[in-house]
Amino acid sequence: RDEEAGVIDAAAFKKAMLDSGIDASAAGKLEEALSVSDAQGAKLIYRKRGGNNLAAEWEKLGSPPPATAEDVWQKALDAVREKLQTEAGLQKAKLFETEHPYRAVKASNEVEVQLEGSMSLKVHFASASCTYDNKSSLLIHGGGLSRAAAGPGARVEVATANSKKVWGTLASRKDGVWKVRLDRRPEAEQDEDEEEEVVDELGLPRWPQTGDAVQARYKSGSWFPGIVADVDVEVDWYTATRKVIYTIDWDDGDTKDKMKGPEEVRRPP
Repeated sequence: RDEEAGVIDAAAFKKAMLDSGIDASAAGKLEEALSVSDAQGAKLIYRKRGGNNLAAEWEKLGSPPPATAEDVWQKALDAVREKLQTEAGLQKAKLFETEHPYRAVKASNEVEVQLEGSMSLKVHFASASCTYDNKSSLLIHGGGLSRAAAGPGARVEVATANSKKVWGTLASRKDGVWKVRLDRRPEAEQDEDEEEEVVDELGLPRWPQTGDAVQARYKSGSWFPGIVADVDVEVDWYTATRKVIYTIDWDDGDTKDKMKGPEEVRRPP
């Protein structure tokens, strides 16, 4: 559909063109070629409209214009975002938009957000936000978080008596006392070399991963071989806890009782 290629307020786009040095007459012609009025009468610019598109219309401007179509589009988009944030009272908020339409493939996006002077962080999802399935997750890394701003759910490093450091999640803090839930090592790793890193930088077990051969405990209590088909992490920010869930493909083809926690998975003999 045409709107999937991009739609923006016509007035904002025309102003961006004029501010970028595009001739007023040329800007008017381009607006006319790509604009459509919605049900409320608002005029919108479509990046793609039928057999026409912004790139083709931009080439009709003749001599090399003072700005590219993408630069002008981004300038108009920034102006619209700023206007909407101001109207919502969110002038200091940072917006992050993933690729859409959402593709049904494994992908990840990372963005660094700095809110100078802020003591807390709130994440709001747009009402139209959606994912392909329930496997998507949002991870927040508090790198550089000041001690004063750290609250329940913050990831912290704790120095141990033997001068080592372990990861944990801050559960509560009061009167200078911090209660931290230390990450537990999988039972199967307890006899491994102490120098081996059994958790990653988020405190999640490095083993097993998708594709690893394991033994998993069936609902009957017996252990059977299988392959890790998927690894999912459930995060409860209110209780500062995380739970790893493994999906097991049983070697014998059984399709029941496939979801297992870390205590139900061990290395094969």
